[in-house]
Amino acid sequence: MGRKARLKAERAATRPDAPVTAATQPAPLPTDYRIVAAIAVALVILVAIVFAQLRGHQFLNYDDPIYITENEQVKKGLTAEGVAWAFQSLDFNWHPATWLTHMADVSIFGLNAGAHLLVNVAFHALNTILLLFILHRATGSVFRSGIVAALFAIHPLHVESVAWISERKDVLSTLFMLLTILFYLMFVERRSKGAYAAMTIAFVLGLMSKGMLVTLPFVLLLIDYWPLRRFRLGEWRTLGKLFVEKLPLFILVLPAIFITWYAQHVVGAMANVRFISLPIRLANAIISYVVYIRRMFWPDDLALGYSYPTTISSTTTIACAILLLAITAVVLYFRERRYLFTGWFWFTGMLVPVSGIVQIGPQAMADRYTYVPLIGLFIALVWLIGDLVGHRPILRIPATTITAGVLIGLAFAAHTQAGYWKSSETLFRRTAQVTPRNPIAHETLGFALFRNGDFEGAIREFQALIALRPQYGRAYEGLGASLLGLGRTGEAIEAYRTAVRINPRSAEGLRQLGQLEMAAGKPEEAKATLAKAAELGDKEAAGSLAMARGDADAAIAEYKALVEKDPNSPEARNNLAAALARKGRDDEALQNYREALRLAPFHYDANMNIGALLARKGNANEAVSHFLAATRARPDATEPHVYLALILAGSGQTADAIAEIERAMKINAVTANNEFTNATRSPVNPNNLAQFLQSLKTQ
Repeated sequence: MGRKARLKAERAATRPDAPVTAATQPAPLPTDYRIVAAIAVALVILVAIVFAQLRGHQFLNYDDPIYITENEQVKKGLTAEGVAWAFQSLDFNWHPATWLTHMADVSIFGLNAGAHLLVNVAFHALNTILLLFILHRATGSVFRSGIVAALFAIHPLHVESVAWISERKDVLSTLFMLLTILFYLMFVERRSKGAYAAMTIAFVLGLMSKGMLVTLPFVLLLIDYWPLRRFRLGEWRTLGKLFVEKLPLFILVLPAIFITWYAQHVVGAMANVRFISLPIRLANAIISYVVYIRRMFWPDDLALGYSYPTTISSTTTIACAILLLAITAVVLYFRERRYLFTGWFWFTGMLVPVSGIVQIGPQAMADRYTYVPLIGLFIALVWLIGDLVGHRPILRIPATTITAGVLIGLAFAAHTQAGYWKSSETLFRRTAQVTPRNPIAHETLGFALFRNGDFEGAIREFQALIALRPQYGRAYEGLGASLLGLGRTGEAIEAYRTAVRINPRSAEGLRQLGQLEMAAGKPEEAKATLAKAAELGDKEAAGSLAMARGDADAAIAEYKALVEKDPNSPEARNNLAAALARKGRDDEALQNYREALRLAPFHYDANMNIGALLARKGNANEAVSHFLAATRARPDATEPHVYLALILAGSGQTADAIAEIERAMKINAVTANNEFTNATRSPVNPNNLAQFLQSLKTQ
């Protein structure tokens, strides 16, 4: 080689964008690791300030029942049977590692929601520290790495992944992703087979936590470009070698993609794809990218899930596409700033699996999808500002002040956002407020209000849901249950009839309708309806059908099976007690009624049933206490007032009995008369209750 050629080669090797092999890669500048440790401690404190409040939060009624509170395998804790099930289950994707952590939580903490959430917080804090160490190890820049890690730790868009127990898969998969990157850095530095094996194992565990990590091998290629500088753009041969180096990881991606696709079809999460055309999904994906970027800078009006808009503006879509292309062009133009390339394509690439192009679930976008992708934008932004400020010392103090202010503001916003996740009611009330046309928000808030006894509020939410989705049977089921909670039985029956007309295969809707028809004195209609529900596999309906047919023994067998399956179900206990009482096994019935009320002190049916049984056994005082509890459970129900009137009249408390009848008639005179007729087994007469009232007044 001639002298000129040698000089040219030496200059090329010393250019900032020259490829660097593992053997020649320069070591980062020496750093006092006490500074790194201090920053790590500060980050953990920051995470605690934002998320320590989660220890007082509750399970949500959205996904948490499926993942934990009503999942029979998870509720048993970590067992051999549960481990086998975790690897076989395709419920909401294949993620056995995630299932195992939920089971371990139950084994250690039971069903303590706050403890489960603090485990999420611990994973998030660990992810934050790993991100700090990885960036520092790869770049040598401690303060820039610390700022990126701080943004990751407290950004409000990341609250959803931490404050929602069902999103354990986010924080867990990210832990394994960051470990994969850390082991990859070790492999590049040392060419160690052990590091490569550890990297592969961490990647497999990540895929077993959440399928979104299928893009991780591409992220490793981006890391090769920056900060490792192992190739330059256009060096296809070098890039090919780096691809081959990661070939085992790319091969592992293929079965992960197939399993994810298959699992989503098994649970029906893709069932609505046919209603959303590909052009709309593409337009939504383009707009979502821009919305995520905007919310990174200004995270306002955050909610759990954002439904598809009724229309998507072509002008908005084109404008967003132009913006994304412009950013890409700028990144490519300033390719000497390699962190821009890596950061931008980290963000855009990692969002692809959840961009909505392949529609999974009803949401158009979700905050939790940004948990890992935003790291790329944080890197690009922090390194760019660092370079600009580094060449202008006069800007260092203002930049430091602004950075501190931004971090404080984000921490405050994240703390506020985490507070909305305290309960289903607070979360979905907030979600409905910021996304008023969100069907998921109205449905989930409606059921949360129903469980909290706010039946009027629940009715408003279900009516709002019906306005948005008039052919959604579940909305009418919720409306029917809420109307029944207010004692508006006739309206409840009509709501359930609409529900089963829309969805004739709703076992729950059919069961509820059949039980209401039986209570309304329509036994033949009730039997036919309950038979349909029983054919669909509803065990409670099978028990109610047996009761309707007068076969109490069969009903007891069905209800006992339900109690054995879920001993903590007040509904199952109440139904079993009613069947036992029908057979005259009063002591067993009382025992189960009392257990139902221990589990749910204001369970309306259990209070009414035990009150009737105690009244029959001559224990009037205790019966009265349960009928009064029933009035508190359903303030607008007439039935407890009717029964109170009968007991009070029988014990000579005529004035109090008259007052109860007048209360019942004021609520709904027709319903009260029907219930009085059924309770006294009087001949059908629309004036039975009025005549009884008059007789009391003349005494």
